[in-house]
Amino acid sequence: VHTIIYTKSSGDVLSQASLLKPPLNSESFVALHRHQLHEIMKRGLKQDIHLNTSIKSMAEVDDGVVVNFNSATLSQEKFTAVVGADGINSVVRQLAFGDVPLVDLGVSNWRWTCSFPTANLQPTYMLGTQDIFMAYPIGPNEVYCYAHVYDPNSQLC
Repeated sequence: VHTIIYTKSSGDVLSQASLLKPPLNSESFVALHRHQLHEIMKRGLKQDIHLNTSIKSMAEVDDGVVVNFNSATLSQEKFTAVVGADGINSVVRQLAFGDVPLVDLGVSNWRWTCSFPTANLQPTYMLGTQDIFMAYPIGPNEVYCYAHVYDPNSQLC
């Protein structure tokens, strides 16, 4: 992809941002399936993956994060970073930031992938007054879609 397009919900273009010019050209702009992300993250692992292991505590230090685990075979390790991908009731988030309550922003959202012609498709954000739809090509004739609507009374969930 080389452009992000912002439109009205009608499809009329509001603005475009080039991914080939500063400041957006400094990093790669990619999209991939979750299983592909997992495969990338597993590459180069120096040790085995530890199943049935959870984080007991974390402490940020000058050059990384010290993590204590509940496992007899893996008690404490130091990492450059910790990625918390453990859901809405994230233990990683709670350990990193404390017991901060979640804030209901009144937004319902949906995400999915589908078959769709991508030959000339650039990432497109369709902006309504209380809703957004986004289509992002992630492969030949495959699109990642995201939609959300402002739903303060949670009537759409």
